[in-house]
Amino acid sequence: MLTELLQQRETGARKTCVPRTGNAGIEADIRSWSESDFLEYCEAKYVAFNPAPRSTIALSYNCDGTLLASTHGDHTVKITSCDGESVTKSLTGHRRTPWVVRFHPRERYILASGSLDHEVRLWNAETGECLRKYTFGKPIASLSFHYESDVLAIACGHKLYMWDYKQQGSKPEIVLKTRRSMRAVHFHPHGLPVVLTAEVMDPSETRHLPVTLTDQGPFCGVGKSNAGVASEDDPSSVTTSTMWMERPVVEPQEMMDATDPGSGSLPVLPPSMVPLGWEVPFPSAVRPVVNLPGVAPPPSDAGQSNDPEPGQGAQLAAATYNSLWNIIGEDQPPRVWLRIWSFNSHKHANYLEGDKLLLSIQDAVLCSEMGVDFSRCGRYLAATMACRAHMQSSFQAGFLREIPVSMDWSPDHQNQRLVGTTRDQQSQISMPIAERVVFEVRIIAMDGLDFGKTLKAKRIRAAHCLTSVQFSPTGEHILLAYGKKHSSLLRSLVAQQNSLIPLHTIMEIARTADMMVTQALPSTDDEINAAAFHPCPGGGLAYGTKEGKLRFVLANRKRFSPFHEVHKIRSPAPPSEQSLRDFSDLRLMMHRTYLSSQSQANAS
Repeated sequence: MLTELLQQRETGARKTCVPRTGNAGIEADIRSWSESDFLEYCEAKYVAFNPAPRSTIALSYNCDGTLLASTHGDHTVKITSCDGESVTKSLTGHRRTPWVVRFHPRERYILASGSLDHEVRLWNAETGECLRKYTFGKPIASLSFHYESDVLAIACGHKLYMWDYKQQGSKPEIVLKTRRSMRAVHFHPHGLPVVLTAEVMDPSETRHLPVTLTDQGPFCGVGKSNAGVASEDDPSSVTTSTMWMERPVVEPQEMMDATDPGSGSLPVLPPSMVPLGWEVPFPSAVRPVVNLPGVAPPPSDAGQSNDPEPGQGAQLAAATYNSLWNIIGEDQPPRVWLRIWSFNSHKHANYLEGDKLLLSIQDAVLCSEMGVDFSRCGRYLAATMACRAHMQSSFQAGFLREIPVSMDWSPDHQNQRLVGTTRDQQSQISMPIAERVVFEVRIIAMDGLDFGKTLKAKRIRAAHCLTSVQFSPTGEHILLAYGKKHSSLLRSLVAQQNSLIPLHTIMEIARTADMMVTQALPSTDDEINAAAFHPCPGGGLAYGTKEGKLRFVLANRKRFSPFHEVHKIRSPAPPSEQSLRDFSDLRLMMHRTYLSSQSQANAS
């Protein structure tokens, strides 16, 4: 049984979201175990590029996970073998940097790349041949292959094109014109008749944003049908028994605040995917100075004589506070308008008009086209959204007490207002409790009665650095990758010789069941432009960096070797290079055998 589990772990590539009944339930358990085991026991290695490119912009796995395509600042598309972690082809022809690359969801060697030189090219990854190319009028922002039809969607400038690329002499057809630039296009992963588009928009006023769902921690709806599903505008529509999780939920910041009984007073960090040695949590990451719940700054001197009159000064102070929080507390990421359209692949040239619009989501956050993702089963959509949240009234009152206004402030929670009373108690003023913008990764239902409803939500830091949001193959985890070493992502200090090196979190893996971060990947140098899971559960993941690196994070296979540490006494000799190659060849052979059996089963 163990041998079968290990084989499934190394080669599993089944459909996702299978019911847990009978053999399908066993299969789902194996897939789940494969993925969880990989995340718990990882090893990472960089691909050796010669010469090293200036940057890695985008990447994409092929359908069976044997190849990875990546685009680079040297204007090339590189094809890397996922088994040998070596570059097999370097596709040249673009005159400027390719901004996006996509493999076909069914054909393992067909891929498309779109460049800043306004050109889309179709390639054969096996031969390196450019099959077709077409020049558009603007840089290419996003590409997507349809799962069943020979249609390629291209987001370019203010237009969305559909191209029947296999038909000789065919040209792309415009199906949508937008007021602002397009940022992303995604077909449904199983070819259902929908297409997602993302268009740049101006940020809405804070008061018009949807209410946050995560004031009490990650939001996790439970139950069937509409139970535990929040509406976009009113989370109070959910019954209290299902709205918030009863058990305590630990956020990354809270994990840093908690102390480990076995380690004195040091905070507990989220587990690192790759061993780093002994870490010292960075003090400013333990508790941000601007986020002290229930603690107000000290009041001003009672004897201060130059206080302005109450009234207009207090209103001005509140407005100043609101603006100050939104500027200092959070950098504002780019906002987009996500829309889900009905799409007929057999009439792909039909214009996308208003009556075809199925779902509209405003004020989503999208730093790159990989910042929004359908789950592999197609039933869920992950996206980041801007939301409004009330600032804690005690903190706002403390801020106002630092303004030279002779008033004492107290919260009126029932009416969501702050009440200010002059110290001689002769006059009173009230004002709304200040609101701020926060950002949440939300999982939205894409089918059934709950279509368009938020099922899960998690508040995140540094949304303006969030470059990738990706579901895992089983849908049980979600990947968040960051493209900047922001101060809010500073994790810890690691001692090396006589110096302390700062580590920033560049990737987080959250469990979709409760939206809790289970693993994190810190780094001293890397800043991620793009990251993606391998299409097979337990197959690993890959990411590309601004510095031009490409890194695979894989399951630690050495622990299954007979020379593993637990057998040191019996086998003191380290594993030879030949034994490791034999193990890799065995894994590849099992993988190909499995794919062959799957092809025969599909043919029958």
